Amino acid sequence: MPTAYSYIRFSSEKQAKGDSIRRQSDMARQYIEANPTLELELDTALKLTDEGLSAYKGVAQKKGSLGAFIRLVEDGKIEKGSFLLVESLDRLSRQTPRIAFTLLNTLIDEGIVVVTLNDGKAYTKEVLDSDNGMSLIFAIMLMSRAHEESAIKADRVSKAWRQKMIRVADGVQLTRRVPFWINKEDRTKALPERVAIVKKIFQLSAEGMGRQRITAKLNQEGVSPPTTLATKWGVSSVKKVLKSEAVLGVLTTADGVKHVDYYPSVISEKLWTKTRFQGVSSKATRDNHNVHPLSGLCVCSVCGATATRSGKTGRIRKDGTRNLWRTLVCANAVGNRSACGYQSISYESIVSAVLSALSEVARRI
Repeated sequence: MPTAYSYIRFSSEKQAKGDSIRRQSDMARQYIEANPTLELELDTALKLTDEGLSAYKGVAQKKGSLGAFIRLVEDGKIEKGSFLLVESLDRLSRQTPRIAFTLLNTLIDEGIVVVTLNDGKAYTKEVLDSDNGMSLIFAIMLMSRAHEESAIKADRVSKAWRQKMIRVADGVQLTRRVPFWINKEDRTKALPERVAIVKKIFQLSAEGMGRQRITAKLNQEGVSPPTTLATKWGVSSVKKVLKSEAVLGVLTTADGVKHVDYYPSVISEKLWTKTRFQGVSSKATRDNHNVHPLSGLCVCSVCGATATRSGKTGRIRKDGTRNLWRTLVCANAVGNRSACGYQSISYESIVSAVLSALSEVARRI
């Protein structure tokens, strides 16, 4: 009995609030029910949903669950003959026809049957190699149209943003999307209760506390997270605050121009400068594993999310030292955003294996 995987993708916040997920999910179930002779069993373990990821720039294919699925297929962890159900070809990719077709062909060459639910068409090796190439030409035409639509939209958006950026110099508010400590309706006003949180983060950092400990402290004290979509603070949110020049009142637009005094300054230059050196600080608050050679290179084999370092320390010995255990774990699992489960692996073991493999390669050269 072949397994059917339903892939759902949408790129905008507006689609997230609408009917996109339900519609695409229903279409997958309806296809299975309408084709009983295929004896398809819908997979529910692997979450194949890319929310807010663009197919025009290839983000979903590189960092999203689609990319994770492709890697599982190439690694032989998805059986040949399995079905991938998508609403239409543009859900897979809106890149250039050549790149989009390469993605489709990769899946098909690996024995995956790709079904577009809007027209019920199944793409296989046999289909693309038959009918004098008409199915192949049809697929490329659809991909070409999808790419052209996205390119036109991107150009319009780009021009609109360029006009907005020009108006920023005249004091016009660029967008209602502002840092969480700034008033959305009037970017010249800060929110005192939120500013207090920002100052607390910077002060803790200036005192030598690392981002993970700051995050833990904020959550332990029940400090409201920066967005209503989150239930608690994350390390990435703390990092974003500490890196943001908006605390100094600066807005850097996409064209690279820095607009001074666009926001009210909420942090002193002295405190800002002091926190710039926390990346290489004392042994009392940090360990020497902060920057590691595999950063960003390890991903979860189930959902495709980046593997993040975790770990714990033992009790302090009489000589002042303590044991340190470092592990890698799926970032989504840490935030309880994935069904892949919290399964850690020794970080030192991974590094040792990589170094051993590199040594072997170097020996053979």
